[in-house]
Amino acid sequence: MPRAPAYVADAAAAVRVSAGDSHSMYLNWNHTVSTWGKSSYGRLGRQPGEAGYEGVEQLAQPTYVVDISAGYDHSMALEYNGNLHTWGNNRSGQLGLGNSEQALDSYAPTQNERYLTDAGVEVTSISAGGGYGVIADRSGQI
Repeated sequence: MPRAPAYVADAAAAVRVSAGDSHSMYLNWNHTVSTWGKSSYGRLGRQPGEAGYEGVEQLAQPTYVVDISAGYDHSMALEYNGNLHTWGNNRSGQLGLGNSEQALDSYAPTQNERYLTDAGVEVTSISAGGGYGVIADRSGQI
């Protein structure tokens, strides 16, 4: 039976939305991120509850977010200063943290320091896909 659209409480101040396979997220007017949906793999940026599906909750980190993107079972958030935070399923290395060989899922937003911040890369645009993520930097490189 198809489900009817539902109003998301507390989302009246949403300025951007993004939907993954079984989760959704929105960017609040105050530059914070809220997530809801299926909690497996850490795709919500928090520890999963017993129900498997979680209601809307604002994430404590990152702060001052300007862009968001939900992939199949991972998520990305871009801060105003170009810092990239990723969380969720990392089976294909889609979080960009350099640890796909360990197949680690991230249940909290993690800043990508190893490949971006430490290298002086300032991210300007993000897009999360199936088992991958794409970024563009200030110099226009993808």
